[in-house]
Amino acid sequence: MAIFKLLLFWVIFQVLAWHLAPVFIFVTFVPFFYLLEKERQHKEILAYIFILFWNIIVVFWLCEMNMVKGLESFFVNALSMCVPIWMVLWLKKRFSFIPVVGLLLPLWLIVEYLHHHWFLGFPWLTLGNVFGQTPAYVQWYAYTGVLGGSAWVLCGNYFIFRLTQKFGVKLFSLVIFVLLAPVLSSLFLLGKTKNTYPKPPNVIFMQTNWDNKVLTDNERVAQIIKLITPLLTQETEYILLPEVVFSQVIWISEIKQTVLYLKMKNILQKYPNLKIIFGATLQKVVPKNVNALYLDKLNLFYERYNVAIQIDTTENVQIKHKEIFVPIDEYVPFWLRFVPFDSEFLSVSARNNHSLSSFSNKTNDNNQQKQTVFLGICYEMINSFFVNKHIKQEDKAILMLSSEGFMKTTNIGRQQYLNICKLRSIETQKYIIKSSYKGISCLISPQGEVLDFALHHEQKAMTSR
Repeated sequence: MAIFKLLLFWVIFQVLAWHLAPVFIFVTFVPFFYLLEKERQHKEILAYIFILFWNIIVVFWLCEMNMVKGLESFFVNALSMCVPIWMVLWLKKRFSFIPVVGLLLPLWLIVEYLHHHWFLGFPWLTLGNVFGQTPAYVQWYAYTGVLGGSAWVLCGNYFIFRLTQKFGVKLFSLVIFVLLAPVLSSLFLLGKTKNTYPKPPNVIFMQTNWDNKVLTDNERVAQIIKLITPLLTQETEYILLPEVVFSQVIWISEIKQTVLYLKMKNILQKYPNLKIIFGATLQKVVPKNVNALYLDKLNLFYERYNVAIQIDTTENVQIKHKEIFVPIDEYVPFWLRFVPFDSEFLSVSARNNHSLSSFSNKTNDNNQQKQTVFLGICYEMINSFFVNKHIKQEDKAILMLSSEGFMKTTNIGRQQYLNICKLRSIETQKYIIKSSYKGISCLISPQGEVLDFALHHEQKAMTSR
């Protein structure tokens, strides 16, 4: 009965924290710490059940998209997040003097770090992401990153757990300091930096909701031109289109024959300073290798990439390859492909595509190219370490291309994704301009404030100015 009460408390407060108010996150782990501290059998199994329930509570909407993949995600992610817990319990059995809860903090943060770096990583569940609902309280993410929020959550829960065991003035004061000091410092930073950021680049960005099975590429481009034309001026720097623009994948050698390229070139002739960025799935013929896919009809090997493409008045076409993939859905290592996964089987570019995380202006008078915007493609923006590693100081803003049509009718996943993007803006201190297909297109300030947005059911063009 005691275990049932702890689990019920865990479930209730996880729901409140992730779907109502993040403040509840500071008591969610208290019953879990009780579980780890008390002497009882089968702790490893019970810990897994707790973590599994937490996964389901946060991303239950995965099952709405695909029941089998959703359940697989719950069980696999719970397994990976239980690793630090099982390590603590194993060490405790051999070294009784080790403080269980104290050791959990560094090990938990290590696992969250690894989730940002291995091919099955799911950083969506990083504890610090919970404050995407209230970005005003975590302006200090600009210095610590999202893992600073995870450390704050665990420390706050630990001190409250100790407080419930033994009340004391000193401990109570420490708890208040741990919980309030980051909030107060965040509000100070918020007031200090308010209205101090330069304006974002002049960007027209799109929200699309067309039906992939109905509209041809010609019809899509016609809709795009109709929506953006009233907003175009000579000062417009970029037109940002979503990740899904083409109805089909295109061969890399045929980019300049696509209807979008040809139609947009006509617009570029009237606006010589304009650049157009859009997403596409490209295919490229390659020699036979372990990563290549085989096309039986043409008897050739090829690789498939998710990319962002920039075109301007020159003949130069800049291509940025997506580097962070949705596990299994988009990328499967060659040594796992014997399993019949339902995957897009996207390829990792053979070249060092780290060099093109940002797009540049056209060559200036000194024949030098200046990086101006960082390009984030959908799932890349979930990964705090990837974004912060590759963004450059001279990047004026983060331009995002995303596709959220796979979320179907659920809006909770879309809102969580938007909340995570708010945290990226705080970490990088950059504007984020997000163009989405069946998602939420928006303009986010460097303080995590949503300045303009369009919802997934809308078909709309907006401007950052």
